[in-house]
Amino acid sequence: MDYNSLKNQIIAYTNRNEPAFVNTIPALIDQAMSRIYSEAKTLGFQKTIEGAMVDGSALIAKPLDYKMTINLLYVKDGNLIFLLDRSYEFCVGYWPDIALKEAPIFYSPDLDVPQNDAAMPFIYLSPTPNDNYQYKLTYLSFPPVFNEQNSRNFLTDKYPNLLIYACLKEAIPFLKSDERATLFDSLYKEALQDVNKDTQERYTDRVTKRTKD
Repeated sequence: MDYNSLKNQIIAYTNRNEPAFVNTIPALIDQAMSRIYSEAKTLGFQKTIEGAMVDGSALIAKPLDYKMTINLLYVKDGNLIFLLDRSYEFCVGYWPDIALKEAPIFYSPDLDVPQNDAAMPFIYLSPTPNDNYQYKLTYLSFPPVFNEQNSRNFLTDKYPNLLIYACLKEAIPFLKSDERATLFDSLYKEALQDVNKDTQERYTDRVTKRTKD
C-alpha cells in the first residue's frame, strides 16, 4: 500500500467519488494517522541515538520526533548500565539535591520539569551525573510526513489494515445513514487491539512499566 492506493481504497470502500468527498480524503488520512498514534500504545518507529551526559546536569534532550522510551543505557567503567524508568517525583525524592553528583540509576521521561519553569522536552536523570557518560537512547518516534511525495511509512508497510480502517472510521460522518458506519468502527477497534497486542508483546522485555513507585 502507498498513499495513492490508500486514497483509492477509501473511495472504493465508501463508494463515494464525488469531488467534495475526494477532496476531503487527505484530511481524513491526516486525522486517521493522528488517531492511530494517539490510541496505539507502543506503535511507532524504533530509533537509537547516542550522546553524552553532561557532568552536573540532570537533563538529556529528547529527539524532536520522540514518542516513548524503549530503553536508556550508558557506559560506566566499560560496563553497560541500564537506567530504570521512574516518575519525575520519584527521581526528585530519591536525589533532592541536584548539586550533588553520582552515577545515574533512574530516569524520568516526563515532559514537565518544574525547575525549568516550562514543559520542556527533556529526560530527567537521578542522581545527577558525575561524569560525561556516553549514553544510548532507544525510543519510538512519531512517523514522518505522509503524503503523495512521501507515500509509504511504517503503517503502509506493516499495518495497512489498521490504516485503512482508521481512515474509514474518520469517513463515518460523511457516510451519514450508511449502515456500514458501525462496521467500520468495529473493524478499526479490532485492528487496533491486535496491533497493540502485537507491539506490546514485542516490547515487553524492553520496556519497564510501572504504575507506582
